[in-house]
Amino acid sequence: MADTQTILLAVGRGLTITPPASAQVLPLVASVDPGSPLLGTQQQELIRTALAGSDGSAPLREIAKDHRHVAILAGDLSLPAPYDIALPPVMNALVEAGIRPTRISIIACPGHGTPILGRGAIHRYGEEIVGDHELHAFIKDGPGEALYAKADLRIAVVPSAAGEKPFGEDFRHDYAVALQIGRKAVIDIVGASAGSALPAHMQNSKPIGSADVAFTTGGGAEWESTLEEALPGLWHAAPENENSSAVLAFTGDEGLGSAHFTNDLWTLLKQAEEVLAQGGSFKNAVPRPLRFDPAMTLAYALSTFERVIFYSPEFAQHPEGDELNERLAELPQLSQRLGLLGSESGVWELLQRAHGTHWTLRVNPLGWRGVYKD
Repeated sequence: MADTQTILLAVGRGLTITPPASAQVLPLVASVDPGSPLLGTQQQELIRTALAGSDGSAPLREIAKDHRHVAILAGDLSLPAPYDIALPPVMNALVEAGIRPTRISIIACPGHGTPILGRGAIHRYGEEIVGDHELHAFIKDGPGEALYAKADLRIAVVPSAAGEKPFGEDFRHDYAVALQIGRKAVIDIVGASAGSALPAHMQNSKPIGSADVAFTTGGGAEWESTLEEALPGLWHAAPENENSSAVLAFTGDEGLGSAHFTNDLWTLLKQAEEVLAQGGSFKNAVPRPLRFDPAMTLAYALSTFERVIFYSPEFAQHPEGDELNERLAELPQLSQRLGLLGSESGVWELLQRAHGTHWTLRVNPLGWRGVYKD
């Protein structure tokens, strides 16, 4: 490789890293657009234009006429996207079509993330949506499932990299708003005739692949401000090296996230320490969870990778980051496998101690959230 290679990561509004010259940087999964991020108002204008049929498709307000009940399917914690930006224009288009707001429900799918309550729900879906509309998780035999079954128009609002069937085999939608997220927004509208399929350019990017070090991110912009939100980056990491490391870069400027996740995190760390302290092996003890769960994802990463590094300058300076480091100091076995670092130089020093002078590095600048479209 060249003497130095600067890589822009989708962390917050953009974070650059410069791997050491001795590291072999494998081809990037995707590059990050270096342009300035769009403001939320600019992104909403893109969405309104697309909903109006700017690409020649039927406007949403025309499609929605003569329908009585609408279910808007939005991703849960496992499928982050700028829902707080996208949902209000969709809602306004439906109201303009004559559908009463009381007959429009937002359903978090596939429904296996953390509960959609309180600050977490407002952060993901926006204060306007949470305050004025019904919001339910899709849980079997729950109100979300009943509202989905009742709806005669189903609209999916999803990340554009979520795949052909973003919510799984059990969901069908009539219309989709596919959001390309990161530093800029690209909006794609998929009309009613498309069924549950998304266009080919919206498929998942290739996985991180085999390397000594897998370096991924929380995804950028406002959707990885807690460790809980950033962990999908590790959920999709699959090492093929016995001594591999994983680095997760994220902002984390709002701490650990929900109280439920925090309690699960500390319980998990103590249980892992007990296993290691007794001379047991934590290696491959936890399979990758079939559905995203923050605590189980961290357990999987600790079990699968030889070491896991959280790289977050903001989180490292946050009171909860200080608490995490203090607790890790009380867990000597686990602290050899898990670290929280706030400086880039500290990350490279730790990796060089673990892998020697020459090692391979796979960087996925956007985490699992997909690729940019020209």
